[in-house]
Amino acid sequence: MQKISAAVLILLTGFMFWGCERAQEVSVIAPETDNIYPPEILFFTLEYQYPQPYDWTSISCIARDLDNYGPLYYYWNADAGNLSSYYEEARWQVNYPGVFWLKCTVSDGKYSAIDSLQITVGAAPITPHNPAPANNELNVSVNINLYWECSDLEGDSIYYNVYLNTEYGYGYGGFENPVAYNLIMPNFDPGELEPNTVYYWGVEARDQYGHTSGMSYWTFTTAF
Repeated sequence: MQKISAAVLILLTGFMFWGCERAQEVSVIAPETDNIYPPEILFFTLEYQYPQPYDWTSISCIARDLDNYGPLYYYWNADAGNLSSYYEEARWQVNYPGVFWLKCTVSDGKYSAIDSLQITVGAAPITPHNPAPANNELNVSVNINLYWECSDLEGDSIYYNVYLNTEYGYGYGGFENPVAYNLIMPNFDPGELEPNTVYYWGVEARDQYGHTSGMSYWTFTTAF
């Protein structure tokens, strides 16, 4: 009986010792978490790549916290213009053409990540002017070519849409559909026109970045 009691005592002692040792292992492999990684910026995007002066454009900065340490804070900066922001979203505007930089700093309170982008702001071409035939000109040949003048202050490439019709006014059938698209020279041959007819025509200029001038339109009357 004494031998059995001694064996049971040894077994219980070993089990208690193994349990304590096992508990210590569990506490070691579950350490306290800490902030060891900086935030990661996933996307930094611009709504309009080539805005015009006075245009407001939206910017988004999407980031994540790799160790989920705490909330992320967004700090926006621009080297010019007007900037308003709300967390990961910002809106920016400048009143003159040029090349500008925007920057966003994302912080988790300990570490930071920074990203920036360059924005080119360009003006639209000057509105087409000085047409030939002149506005309201009479007795124009039915085989006339149409000419105009236009320029871009920044030297950008210019493309023209030409409108020509016998109906007056934008939205009334006259200037809804161009008769020529993306011309690179400031002239257009409409072919032979109808005699003794009033024509209305207009030109719209666009630069290589999509900045579009206002519509210029004129009228002339062909000869008998």
